[in-house]
Amino acid sequence: MDLLVPPLFAVVRNMHVPAVLRMSSISLLADCVDTYSLAILPYAQDLCTGFIDLLQLESSPANTVAKGEGKTTDDGNNDDLVSLDSNPTSRDSKLPPLRCAALHFLSLLMHASTKLICKGRTWITPFPGSMFRRANIVLEYISSTDEDRVVRVMAMEAKENLERLQGTMLELSELV
Repeated sequence: MDLLVPPLFAVVRNMHVPAVLRMSSISLLADCVDTYSLAILPYAQDLCTGFIDLLQLESSPANTVAKGEGKTTDDGNNDDLVSLDSNPTSRDSKLPPLRCAALHFLSLLMHASTKLICKGRTWITPFPGSMFRRANIVLEYISSTDEDRVVRVMAMEAKENLERLQGTMLELSELV
């Protein structure tokens, strides 16, 4: 994993890289979690903190009363997708697909961590309490305010996975 995770995470963090490549790097990191989550644990805190930072910095609150309707062009297409398709080298980090990729990764990481704890593979979580509080706040904010409906739903799902992980850790601590 040392050959994969640090270079992929470096691409995600590089603002000068096109958004499509950043999304692809997040997707590959999610595949690493999905393939062998135990190997990702040494990087979990840094990755989680980095993606929470990304979500916090790149959130795009709705400016209209009707949240989630999204901006559409005259032909009914979503502006963000049109700009991404027509300009794949765009470095615009406010695009909903980038936030979706980060939320997908966080959901997978939280779910995988919960499964590892439930299976008894590990009882140590690499997430400090402060990270849980911050992630909870950011995910709640995004699920309530983001201009993109899909991002809001994915933030709710990530928050549910975070709460499951916290609940599992609480149950485990009560047993010890």
